[in-house]
Amino acid sequence: EAVLSGLFGVRAAQLLGFEERAEGAAHLSGLLIGGEVAGARNLYGAGSAVTLIAAGGIAALYDRALQQAGFSVTRIDAEDASRGGLFHSAQTIWGAQS
Repeated sequence: EAVLSGLFGVRAAQLLGFEERAEGAAHLSGLLIGGEVAGARNLYGAGSAVTLIAAGGIAALYDRALQQAGFSVTRIDAEDASRGGLFHSAQTIWGAQS
């Protein structure tokens, strides 16, 4: 409910000229990340271990939000994980043909 109320606030702030588009986008991201982390905390409880697979600036935002919510975070770079998975798949496919 708080997230939905916040979403309406973002839209209203832009319509009334209180917030620029870039500020609204950042505000929206914060609301969505906060809502997602709050939901995870309700499901799994604070102090749970979480593996965060993300890249770029969003990784830092999620990491910070998860830690502030009491999660123990292990971070894996999504780009590195994708490359590693593709490499492993290629080895499996073409390595079996040799």
